[in-house]
Amino acid sequence: MIRLQAVTVTGRLQDISLNLTSGQCVHLIGANGAGKSSLLTVLAGLLDIDSGQYLLLNNAINTYQPAELAYYRTFLEQDYHCAFPLTVAELLDYYSGGSHIDDSLAAALEISAFYHRPLTALSGGELQRVHLARVLLQLWPQIEHGQALLLLDEPLQGLDYRHQHQLLTLLNALAIKGNLVVMSSHDLTMSFDYADRLVLLKNQRLLACDTVGELVESTRLAETLDCRVHWLYDSNGRCAVRTEPD
Repeated sequence: MIRLQAVTVTGRLQDISLNLTSGQCVHLIGANGAGKSSLLTVLAGLLDIDSGQYLLLNNAINTYQPAELAYYRTFLEQDYHCAFPLTVAELLDYYSGGSHIDDSLAAALEISAFYHRPLTALSGGELQRVHLARVLLQLWPQIEHGQALLLLDEPLQGLDYRHQHQLLTLLNALAIKGNLVVMSSHDLTMSFDYADRLVLLKNQRLLACDTVGELVESTRLAETLDCRVHWLYDSNGRCAVRTEPD
């Protein structure tokens, strides 16, 4: 679905080459300023590249009109502010085109309890769940058919652990349908549990695009984070990560 060849954005990304296929949940890992948000913004077609090539569905990204891009991809930014005094229902009704909100989406994000409250009355975690619903509803028909690109910048921020697990379970189910999910994350254990591949970024460069198994057998994660990495396993073989400064 996505192919980047030697993509550079001056001051933000350097020489990024990356191929991502449909039906995966891909997590971007890296320190603050590593280039995760910039890469997601490039993938969304909202940040011009200075050199290299970006193909989406085998077409150059700059050949798409905004309406065409909006049909194929949705993008959750870290900071989104609604300028209008809307209720949750009014906001989601706009993005769903008045269609019924799918039961699986409403259940996973647990938004029904505050559906008629104003956005300004929500906690940070509640508002994050509403915005997750908003961006998914934008493409829900395409998502149902496994034809969407979902770009999510730190979707776990503000969520408690239960809602983090529920969201990641939902995103994995959407990837199984055939959609491509690309999200940034700072929770290594969650990423190791739920990601199909991990893209490691450091100093605006790509270090690796590996499976969890491949990372465990290398030193690339420690290099990415500039810290010591300890792999921990429970009795079921589930892997967790503990880090400490060098």
